[in-house]
Amino acid sequence: MMSNQIGSLVVAQQPSAVPTLARPFPIGAGKDRFGFGFQIETAPVAEKEIVVVVLMQLLPYYDEASLKIVRGFEHLVYQQLR
Repeated sequence: MMSNQIGSLVVAQQPSAVPTLARPFPIGAGKDRFGFGFQIETAPVAEKEIVVVVLMQLLPYYDEASLKIVRGFEHLVYQQLR
């Protein structure tokens, strides 16, 4: 599931048809690959075997405040592993 399944293709940015409901996504567009059901970061970080699920229900999708929460959480997790 976590190995590249799309060869040299990369994840493309998806434009928003309705900006009040969603913003262009995903993070990693233009560089990441896809496994079986998961987007795979092209240059993974040194720490491995970490899984985190953050669930939010909000509009617009990919809202800056929600991205700030995800990035902040990721930063705190890796900070604790050092």
